[in-house]
Amino acid sequence: MKHKKRLPYIIAMLMVLVMGLAACGELTPSGNTTGFLLNEVYSGSAAGGLQWVEILANASGKDGENSLDLTGLTLRTAKGSLDLSKQKATALIPTKSDLLEVGQGKPVPGGAYLLVVSSVSNFKAAFPSSKAVPFDGSSVLGDLDPKDDAITLLQGGQLLDQVGWGNPSQSLLNKIGVSGSVNLSLSSIGGDNPKSLGRTPPTGARDVNKPGIFTIHESVSPGGAVPQPREKYNFLLNEATNVITIVGGLILFLVFVMIAVIARRFETLAQQRTYWQLLLLAPIGIMVYNVVTILAFISRGSLNDQDRWIGFTSLFISGIACAAVINVFRNIAKDILAAE
Repeated sequence: MKHKKRLPYIIAMLMVLVMGLAACGELTPSGNTTGFLLNEVYSGSAAGGLQWVEILANASGKDGENSLDLTGLTLRTAKGSLDLSKQKATALIPTKSDLLEVGQGKPVPGGAYLLVVSSVSNFKAAFPSSKAVPFDGSSVLGDLDPKDDAITLLQGGQLLDQVGWGNPSQSLLNKIGVSGSVNLSLSSIGGDNPKSLGRTPPTGARDVNKPGIFTIHESVSPGGAVPQPREKYNFLLNEATNVITIVGGLILFLVFVMIAVIARRFETLAQQRTYWQLLLLAPIGIMVYNVVTILAFISRGSLNDQDRWIGFTSLFISGIACAAVINVFRNIAKDILAAE
């Protein structure tokens, strides 16, 4: 009897777990992926060496088709803040191999990458073949801690993006305006063989709806698209988690089907209505979420905003319906068992 009473609570906990896992897929603090985004961060092996931050103009449409206003775009670190719109630099559109001048009133084409470096001269020495003119970030870069640090990107005082690695102090996070926990506590990027933290779309191509999650990259790529990580990491971060999400949703749906079968059995034996049909209908939202997730993963590699609204709303409504119907069945089953 005790395990029957606990069943609704177990189901509710499973629903919360699934919804919690689904919510873990945010790519920016606000959930919005259109606009300027932090794309790659390189801190070197120790503070004081060459460091850079790469920013992606993730505008809708084809590369170069739409532009973003650079006014007020600010990079913030523990060292200070830098308004990029006050400098002139170049932006690279990798798909077109175009280098365009931006800044001081000139907008940034969609799909273009901006590069902010700790030292322009050191960058030129390290990458002599690069024709890019980066932003001079000496006022904010150069002192990034490869083990524990964080940076933010703001525009007009609004937080656009953030990334943190290791265990930066709460005072630092407060100072640079971090919000929530999105893209924080990532692996440290220092060491004898310094790496970068970069966003990588699963398909390798820019997608406004899927700029990618931050992963460790051993091959740095300043001023351009971040290359695909090693296949084993790509599998663990994309294919494996996608399969787990889908299988988890199917298992949860099958649990409710089993409960409906039990309810139908009760109805047959006791000749009392148990509303088992509703137990089959209530979890349909779980399947809607699963279908939306599967289609999104196949077509784009992630959920876009429309997918989230449809999938998560269906999942939430289904969770409420399941909890209500299970409670009804619990009371009916309790009366049936008490009468025997």
